[in-house]
Amino acid sequence: MLEQLDALLADRIAGMQRGLTISSVVIALALLVAAYLFHAFRMVLEGGLKEVAFHVDAMRDGNLTTQPSPWGRDEISQLMTTLVEMQTALRGIVSQVRQSSNVLLHGSQEISAGSLDLSARTEANAASLEQTAAAMEELSASVKNTTDNSREAAGIAAGNATAAERGGTIINQVTST
Repeated sequence: MLEQLDALLADRIAGMQRGLTISSVVIALALLVAAYLFHAFRMVLEGGLKEVAFHVDAMRDGNLTTQPSPWGRDEISQLMTTLVEMQTALRGIVSQVRQSSNVLLHGSQEISAGSLDLSARTEANAASLEQTAAAMEELSASVKNTTDNSREAAGIAAGNATAAERGGTIINQVTST
């Protein structure tokens, strides 16, 4: 009986050792799978974050042509999707700014052309005004000359009237004599 008991105990110990070995192997495999999954998760997370960082750096440098391509449904994918939406919105804003600057450029060119035209007309008016001023000066000199000649003629006429009066007096005296 003792031998049978020893045999049963030996079988039981062997079974427990097998169970312990199997449990150890299962735990070791579970730890390896967990380590692999953790490493894979870390690689995917780092890859996604590097991709996001690349596109954010490109946008910071003014390059809005990069296209993030999200994969999966995790937080990094949602971040990439938001990044795509932000790039699209920024492209729209840049497009609007370009259109507005083109409108401003066109308007400033029109203002410049109008200013040049106004300047040319102002110069032409100034030249015309100078000619008018010169003509007025000549006219003024002519009027002054005419006035001086009129005064001289009036003086001569007055002298002639005085001489005629004296001549009339002399003729009267001659006649009386």
